[in-house]
Amino acid sequence: MNFYDFSGGIVNQKSPYLLKKDEALELCNFDVEQGGLTVRAGTIPKYGPFSGDVQSIHKALSVKGHEILFVKSEEGVEMLVGGVKCNLRMFCASFKVLPIIDGFAFLISGTPYHLQSVYRRVDGILPITGVWSGYVVLERLSDDYSTRGDFPSDLYETNIWDEDTKTLYYAKAHTNANRDNIKELLLGSQFVALGHEGDLVYLQYTQASEIQLNLKKLYHEHTNFTYAMSYALSQIFRQISPVEKTGQKACACPYIVWHPASMRYFAAGHPDYPTALFISEPNDWYTYLPENVLYPHLHLGKITGLSVVEKSVVVAYEHGWSHYVGSDPTEDGQWSLLSVPDGTRYGDTVCTTPGSVSFLSDSGLVSFSASMLTVQMLYSPSSSLYKFLSKEKIALPMPKEKAFAFYRNGIYYLIVDDTMYLYHFTLGAFLCYRGLTCQCITESYGGDILMGSGKYVTVFSNSASTDYDPKTDSQIPFSYSVKIPILGAVDATALARSEELAVVTKSLSCPADCHIRLSSEREEKEGTLLHTNHLSYGKTPWQYRYRDSAFSETVLPWQVTGNLFFLEIFGATNPQETLPFQIYNIYLKLKKERDK
Repeated sequence: MNFYDFSGGIVNQKSPYLLKKDEALELCNFDVEQGGLTVRAGTIPKYGPFSGDVQSIHKALSVKGHEILFVKSEEGVEMLVGGVKCNLRMFCASFKVLPIIDGFAFLISGTPYHLQSVYRRVDGILPITGVWSGYVVLERLSDDYSTRGDFPSDLYETNIWDEDTKTLYYAKAHTNANRDNIKELLLGSQFVALGHEGDLVYLQYTQASEIQLNLKKLYHEHTNFTYAMSYALSQIFRQISPVEKTGQKACACPYIVWHPASMRYFAAGHPDYPTALFISEPNDWYTYLPENVLYPHLHLGKITGLSVVEKSVVVAYEHGWSHYVGSDPTEDGQWSLLSVPDGTRYGDTVCTTPGSVSFLSDSGLVSFSASMLTVQMLYSPSSSLYKFLSKEKIALPMPKEKAFAFYRNGIYYLIVDDTMYLYHFTLGAFLCYRGLTCQCITESYGGDILMGSGKYVTVFSNSASTDYDPKTDSQIPFSYSVKIPILGAVDATALARSEELAVVTKSLSCPADCHIRLSSEREEKEGTLLHTNHLSYGKTPWQYRYRDSAFSETVLPWQVTGNLFFLEIFGATNPQETLPFQIYNIYLKLKKERDK
């Protein structure tokens, strides 16, 4: 019997006799890839530390297309522009990012703001017509001179980085310097102190002619700029005050989505108005008129989430779902109930998935097709339109503290307390990650999965074989395991005896050990898989058949008798090695022994 395809994932809700050959009873910290199982990537800190434990991560784009990350913690909001952490912090109770036509809108404790221009210094040349103002994030560039290095004969129009004070200076006059006198010269009139790395520097062009501003050096000849460091993050925002109190209530809602068909924003989930649905004016993200507040389907309970699917706004309730279709919800709005028997109390798990909406209910992970939005169901929907994704597959625990989800590239990431469950829509299979500290999750514009872990933002990395542990502020190995039932060898009234077990692995490195166990209802045997650099030729009961330097094949002449066999492979990652461990093939030779 050969095993190499585990694409069925975890199925622990069925009797082992009913499992398919590609399904496992346990599959923890493994990824399913072509050719077998690979231990998942480890996590490493990417940004931080921040002032407190990360609560949420919000994305935006600067004017030049650089990624802006706003990291909300208990101690305030901090900002990164193009990966450069700004030395500023803003205190607020809540923070949310909204995409709008002319930039990005921010709701700070329910008050709307508009972001001013933010640039990274490395942007290079910026064409400017007329009066211009904006913020530049200071960062040290590779061609900036250091006070501990060598200088050219003339420092005019160059930048000097003071290693001791961590301050960047610009040479505005012809200056000769060396290591002995540079520290004294930096305090003179020949240099301008631009600020520390991570500072927001305010630039203002005061002439009316067209220029090409060199942001890399933060200067341009024959122009006048005002260099002023910003000490409050809120200074880069332009506050907008909603005229109506209704708008203030809507902006304080945790769930806000934009509906392209009507060009309006829908808001819901206000703690004081849990059944209200606020609708904005077209393309106006902060004006919500009192007459545009709706209360659809009050019998379904509180509104717990919002989503946009195709042309519909989908509203999640505690005890059901409804949706809106139309071009103007204030005139031709049609609100219809969906034949979805499960509501959700976990609005942060509602995600738009391929042609469907997926969410966590008290019945498990559920998905309903977008086709239900166009077909009025007068009866219970078929399994093709409404699916219990976790039913008869995996037991999902009910959240004790937190539950939220994120969808990316065919994978639905569901975090329930301290465990991450992955549902692959292409495979129809579940995987499980444990050992992670994940307080929030999103995706960067570069495609990385970003997670809040303690005071850091961490990412999965194939170059790491450990996880970041915010409790100890260090890297720790994580455990992995797979348990496979071996069925179909004999019928229920017969016994079989194993004669040989062979496991082919790749990049199993020393000194971390990977253990293997073969068991039946009668007995069990346990051993260790060979490492790629542990070759054994007949000196032990193990034999080794050489393939190449990256592969090993462990052959175990175990004799185990039984009817139902289980094969388990388990171990922990090696902090000293970053090579991935992959199971390519498992071969078990069984022979019918006798009838019971």
